[in-house]
Amino acid sequence: MNKEFDGGILSPDFPSFKKDIHPTFEAIFAASKMKKGKHWDYHQTDKVYTFSWTKKKLWVFSAEKPIAGPNLGYGGINEFSLCPWDRVNEFIRRVRMKAPFKQRIFAGTPEDKHGWLQDYVNMMNSKVEKDNDELLFRIVHGDTSENTHTDEDYVSTLEYLLDEQALKCFKEGKIIKLSTDLFYYAFSRDKNVSTVLS
Repeated sequence: MNKEFDGGILSPDFPSFKKDIHPTFEAIFAASKMKKGKHWDYHQTDKVYTFSWTKKKLWVFSAEKPIAGPNLGYGGINEFSLCPWDRVNEFIRRVRMKAPFKQRIFAGTPEDKHGWLQDYVNMMNSKVEKDNDELLFRIVHGDTSENTHTDEDYVSTLEYLLDEQALKCFKEGKIIKLSTDLFYYAFSRDKNVSTVLS
């Protein structure tokens, strides 16, 4: 629907993009019998996809440095919670063309690493209520136990390895502010401090 507009993808960094998004795209193209160089291409230096059905491009950005460049008609952020707010804000502001399908997608596990996610959700929910537009903003949670593409033992492994707080985030897809020192939110003076008598 937005093929007449440039689009964009924001990833936390380019190594993540190469390990995650790019192989997924290649698998989708292969499954659709689309050939590289004929139906699609990726320019590694310019960080841009091109397609045979449009002259418009799909640009790839990294959250490692400020974002400038093209005006976009649609965009997606992969592993959004691993990106600092400044980069997310810059990316959102680039998606400003009057495209037929308004599309800004954030995908990833919602560990609120940089502390902006819950504030953003609250702000967008307030905007939905004010403008009475349900399509403006929507959150879709995915529970790992419902994912048919993961190994049967994966969920029980998560349950064994993670504490209750991290499990809510990485298994249930709930927005959780996890400190970079992952032990901290689980710390309790009652449980974790003892008096040593000498």
